[in-house]
Formats: sequence, structure tokens, C-alpha cells
Amino acid sequence: MVRNGRLEEAQHILKRISTNTNEDEIKGTLAMMVHTTEIETQLDNVASQTSYLQCFKGTDRRRTEICCMTFMGQLFSGSCFAYTPTYFFQQAGIKDTVSYSIGLGGTAVAFCGTIASWFILANVGRRKIYTTGMGVLCALLFIIGIVSAASKSDDVKWVAGALTVVWLFTYSLTVGPVAYTIVAETSAIRVRAKTVCLARNAYALMNIVCSTVSSPSPISLSHH
Repeated sequence: MVRNGRLEEAQHILKRISTNTNEDEIKGTLAMMVHTTEIETQLDNVASQTSYLQCFKGTDRRRTEICCMTFMGQLFSGSCFAYTPTYFFQQAGIKDTVSYSIGLGGTAVAFCGTIASWFILANVGRRKIYTTGMGVLCALLFIIGIVSAASKSDDVKWVAGALTVVWLFTYSLTVGPVAYTIVAETSAIRVRAKTVCLARNAYALMNIVCSTVSSPSPISLSHH
């Protein structure tokens, strides 16, 4: 709305999405948005002349680093494992039909988590959501690994399965959706398309590595 000169509407929206914020703070935020938009508008005439090299210069380099690491962090959190739980449940000794049901239920839980994230994004800072989410996800994976290694009983298998579903909910509530918000808001307008492209390519390259590490080897498949 600021970019289209609809300042009154922009101020009204700021009031709606802001909590514990007084009138002066809202006006200050709006003024900063206007100032930022004016600066970026002045740079629009050189936007068509920018190259990918610009993404690695000055403050844009920092923005590119943040965007790339934010997207790759989705993989570092363990998504390759947790989003393909059926195979790992089967390897743990859970019946195929039950493993599939747990995986399907996990998808439904992830869907609910994504919807819940809309409300969190409107009231909690991006950094806090991302870092807290990563911490919780890491702790859950450690618990799953320790529990699974400590015992092979049926009860432990169900505990690991339940924790995996909890992991899916936490991921879809925090790191999963907020990563896209961070990337979109961090990149500068004049090189936004190029920055997002680089960040997503970094994700794709890291996805190859993570998928290779988490997938079964050809030998184990042939034996199976």
C-alpha cells in the first residue's frame, strides 16, 4: 500500500497487525517504510542493469547470505528425514499399513501447523520464530535418535513415531513457513528476483546432499 501511495490504509493495517504499539510508533514505522520505498524507487532505474554479481557486493552480500542460509536451514533441520517417515518407520519394524497411516497423519498435522503459523507470524518476530523452531527441531531429533538407539521394543517405536509427528507440526509451525517470509523480506527490491533465485539454488544443491545422505544405499535395497 505504501508503494502505491495508499498511506492511510497502510497505517490502518499497521494498527491491526501491531500489538502493544502506540500511535507515534506506528507513524514512525510508516515513515520508515515511506523513506525506504523512496530510496528503492530511486534505484529502480538501475534495476534492469543489475547482475548476479551485485548480490555479492556490500550489504547485498549479507542479504544473500541470510537468504541462502535461511532456505538451507530447512534441510539442516532434518526435513529430508522427517518428511519421509514411512520408510524409516518400516525399517524400525512397524507394519507397512501402519507406517503409511502415520505418514499420512503427519501430513495432516503439518497442514494444521502451517495454518497456525499464520497467527504466529503476525505476532512474533521472524528471527525468534526461526531460531526457536530450529532449537526445538534439533532437540526432537536428538530425543528420537537416543530413544531409538537405547531400545528396540515396540513401545519405543511408537514413541519415535509420535515424536516424528510432533517434529512435523513444529517444522510447519516455525522454520517451514517463516523461511519464505524471511527470504522475501530480506532481499533488496532491485535484486530480489536474483537473490531468491540464488537462495533457492543453494537449497536445491543442499537438498541433493541431504537426500543422498538420508536415502538407503543400493546395497541395502538389494539385500532388502
